Amino acid sequence: MSVLGTGVIRTDWSQGLIGAVNTTGSASAGPIITQLNIGGTPTNLSSDARIIGFKWGSDYYALVSSYAYNPPGVPGSAYIAFFKYVSGAWVQQVVKDSATWGFSNPYSLIVVDDDMYVLDYDSGKITKVDLTDNSTTVIYTAPNKIISSTTYLPHGSAMDIDTAENALLAVFSYLPSGAYQPYAPSTAAYIPLPGSSAAAASNTDLNSNAVAVTIDSAEARAYVSSIGGPQVSGGNANSKIETIDLTDPGLAVIGTPVVPSATVFNAGDFLDAVPYNSGWYLLQAHWYDVPPNDFYVGYNYRVTQTTNVKLENGTAGNSADTVNTGTVNVTPAEATWLLAPAVDALWFVNGVAANTLTISSSIALAQKANAGQLAGDAVNYGHINTASVIIDVPDAAPKAAPLKATVGRAISRTKVAFRYAPVKEEEEKEGK
Repeated sequence: MSVLGTGVIRTDWSQGLIGAVNTTGSASAGPIITQLNIGGTPTNLSSDARIIGFKWGSDYYALVSSYAYNPPGVPGSAYIAFFKYVSGAWVQQVVKDSATWGFSNPYSLIVVDDDMYVLDYDSGKITKVDLTDNSTTVIYTAPNKIISSTTYLPHGSAMDIDTAENALLAVFSYLPSGAYQPYAPSTAAYIPLPGSSAAAASNTDLNSNAVAVTIDSAEARAYVSSIGGPQVSGGNANSKIETIDLTDPGLAVIGTPVVPSATVFNAGDFLDAVPYNSGWYLLQAHWYDVPPNDFYVGYNYRVTQTTNVKLENGTAGNSADTVNTGTVNVTPAEATWLLAPAVDALWFVNGVAANTLTISSSIALAQKANAGQLAGDAVNYGHINTASVIIDVPDAAPKAAPLKATVGRAISRTKVAFRYAPVKEEEEKEGK
């Protein structure tokens, strides 16, 4: 059965830990990782504990980051460790500080054979880690943008791999140094890996605040989800899903972008679109207010069944597609979102709970654990900070999983949760 790993944070934001839950709803007996062993000293995880699962060879691993923020536009610092799943336990293999690794805030990683490619949000760089000796090499750095004399810095938002061409596609959002807004247009970079015959390409004019990308290698398409600017209550009307032609030297946007009014939800923000079995699933979520005095009190969300053709034609969800909709009340209002296909489930994190979605004639949501259960402490822990599938083993025969062809190479890629910024940051943007 598959297992979802989660970074869980205390309600007072003082400490984090790593929890886990499987598809039967069996949460681990308490957290699976609480500390990093740094130079022989057990050290508690920070209040921004992140986990990204990956597979290397036949073994399951997890990258665990204990991150500390710096002011906006200034890369943070972190200790980052690799853990290996050994006999039912997660065992630390290596730990280094962010200066040694060369990245501090990993938002995505992909493993190809013995090489791991890590996308760093803070620096806008992609670093290759040779897993045989943990040496590192920066293979790509997104350039700054200068618009009307203002310098905008790149932030690595998401990454996927085109298995047909053995090339990475990364998307970057842009913000001025030291600020949370305004956003400049997002950029996509297509980066051939060693042995690829593909050509490097880029598109520097995608919708702003890109947050996710999914590649359909069979169709040579990529689907980029973006918020379109700052997160606002009710959803950003400029949110889009854009379809990129991977065969075009300029990564041209083709077809018609999906916009909020073209969906049954009739609202942003688009957070991701993923394939599962024979369908595609679209995730939208946004804050809502309760006038006149309560702002950012919770979330509306919807998961819509769609197709890749509808995504490209801009009509996703604008028909009698099956949907799951809901409302989440969170205090304080901040939440994490994820759609992550596994061999036996479509995992869904809706705010502060881990769920699976059962796909039949409709979409049924089954909660597997909330933040407190994942931490083994419902009183003191109330936030899911991040999540990803860390073990992907079927109970029986695997379900059909499109887009997984590996062209003869061992490839591991992981969907990682998107976390809305804490409400205090959004209040600063809105002047509330």
